[in-house]
Amino acid sequence: MNSDIRAMPNHLETVHFETSKRVLAQLINEGLASGTFVTTNSKTWLTLSSPSSLPGAQEQREVKVRIRPDAAAFLSAGRWQQVIRPEHLHQPIRLEVTANGDKNPWEELDPRSIFGFVYPWLQHIDHLERKATVVKELRNSTANQEKRLEIASTLKEPTLDSSYIEWERSLIWGHPTHPVRRSLGAVPPLRPVEPGIGSF
Repeated sequence: MNSDIRAMPNHLETVHFETSKRVLAQLINEGLASGTFVTTNSKTWLTLSSPSSLPGAQEQREVKVRIRPDAAAFLSAGRWQQVIRPEHLHQPIRLEVTANGDKNPWEELDPRSIFGFVYPWLQHIDHLERKATVVKELRNSTANQEKRLEIASTLKEPTLDSSYIEWERSLIWGHPTHPVRRSLGAVPPLRPVEPGIGSF
């Protein structure tokens, strides 16, 4: 594990992607973006776009990211039947703007830039004007992930004789998720937790 970290070609790219893939997964899981799958040359891509036509939109924005073919996520009646997990997503991430029939694509891994790109999809519901706050939180998340990778590169891999705390410190990717959160994206025949349906 630690040798893999030291061998990473671009430490910052890895840190950025760890945060960005969580942002993209949550956009889908929270219904803040629509998603479609396209397979080309044996590679499967998840395309995120605005969940509905925004009034006055002069351009079309899309985010494309590689997704594992076996992720088995699918659309049913406009709703995801399975949660998209961050580990399903892989580099690269491509942003694409189409205006007046002209496409302008580029690759981006910085979560702050990606959030800024998709913000027009959210602007109409951001009544408290939290854009700057979210960008700051993404910066903090990236810095935290970078520090965790830095610490992890100095740790020895745990063995069966290692203490619990050594094992806990060896888990460096991502953020803890409360198990109840996963019930929001229940897979049939289970029903998702919604107001009036299985609420706590």
